[in-house]
Amino acid sequence: IDLSATGALSIASGATLRVDGRDAVGTIGTGAAGTIKLAGLGGVILDGTLSGRGPDAGTGGHFILDTLSLSDPGRDYDALVRTLANTGLTGSWDIRARSGDITMAARTQTRDLTVSADDGSILLSGEIDASGATGGHVRLWAGNNLTLAGTAMIDAHGAETDDAGRGGRVWLGAGMNIATPGALLLAQGSRIRVDAAGQPL
Repeated sequence: IDLSATGALSIASGATLRVDGRDAVGTIGTGAAGTIKLAGLGGVILDGTLSGRGPDAGTGGHFILDTLSLSDPGRDYDALVRTLANTGLTGSWDIRARSGDITMAARTQTRDLTVSADDGSILLSGEIDASGATGGHVRLWAGNNLTLAGTAMIDAHGAETDDAGRGGRVWLGAGMNIATPGALLLAQGSRIRVDAAGQPL
């Protein structure tokens, strides 16, 4: 599902967007869940219901959001996390805010996370859980400052290494907007985990 608007995009209460996968039927194998993409240059209002459940833990759906801002009360990143909880969309999240800051306090759970604040800062004080059978991927891109508070945790570890012998991977970028200087700040107590079986912490 790909919905885009040059102005504001609204998914109203009562609307349902469903990209669920398929369980095995006879000789027909399972099918992974699909992708929901929502893009609105004037903002995205998400009051409807999303569903992207896969037939097993490793085949959850993917979510892409390109919106104006995630800094408005009740329409911020944590509110988005609550909306996405229990939707089955755990394969990947790609979340972009074209203006304003992003504060990440709620627990995020997805195997592959990208969060971008084009013209603002990102503050992570909660947990990102991208762990799984193999390591997950986490990317945080801030136009200005990127701060990991003392309570922040990025967990991208794997129970086993991937085919390339690696654990998880984490990318952190600050000052991505070349017009504005930015800093990467890792507070004492913040944690990043990318190990896998056979690798040291």
